[in-house]
Amino acid sequence: MVVYALYQEGLEEAVRGNVEYRKSRAAVCGCVDDMEFAAKVWCLRQAFNNFLSNKRNREWFIAVSRQIMCDILRHDKQDTKEFNKVFDEMIQFLNDDRNRDIMREELGMRNVTDLGIWDVLFDFILLDAFDDISSPPSAIVSIFSNRLITRKMKEASLSTVLWTMITAKRKCLKHSDGFMSKFYSMTRILAPPLALAFFGGSSASYRDLCEFFKASPQQIFAFVSEIFSFNTRYTSMEELTTDVHEALRTTVETLQARLSVP
Repeated sequence: MVVYALYQEGLEEAVRGNVEYRKSRAAVCGCVDDMEFAAKVWCLRQAFNNFLSNKRNREWFIAVSRQIMCDILRHDKQDTKEFNKVFDEMIQFLNDDRNRDIMREELGMRNVTDLGIWDVLFDFILLDAFDDISSPPSAIVSIFSNRLITRKMKEASLSTVLWTMITAKRKCLKHSDGFMSKFYSMTRILAPPLALAFFGGSSASYRDLCEFFKASPQQIFAFVSEIFSFNTRYTSMEELTTDVHEALRTTVETLQARLSVP
């Protein structure tokens, strides 16, 4: 019989009310209830931190993140120079421990309770982005529903809409050069081609990639479901870290394989 010792520790913390989170993802993660979700979040936060405590793992994660996003831009015939500059600025910001308080303040205002990979990257950025895609703003819907305008015109219109939205959000920021400012800069570059991928581009060369990225949420959700499943070893910190790393690597390799196709 498998003893989920680490999970039991997390469950005890959850029962005591010591596990805070921004929103419940119990249903998406395949958890029976919020208590199971909270217990596993407690475990996964530690596993992701343990994973990133290894320098080689950190360097790998940064490198593959950059490569995937640059490949998306290249497939859409976009120059990656500006993105690489913004990406470097973000990594430099994250690597400076003096910025942790700023980041904690900014994300705390958005109810993010932990600064790890699960809470920031998966919950706050990716899963929220997929929620937004399922119910996009009416201004964006009107752009893509108009079949009389070309793909280039759609992209230009989308960029204008996003620029307006991001500019308005920037004006509300307390820290003009903090995490959210850099996140908005990355969003401004990546959102137009990603939106075209999800909602459909008109060029034949882009069509296959669009179809692939329409399925990408399912791939991310599959990863999330896997790491929240008891098939993942919630037995010890080392075993959970190993399984999370393997699941992450498999997901990354799937994305890389598709993006490597011209």
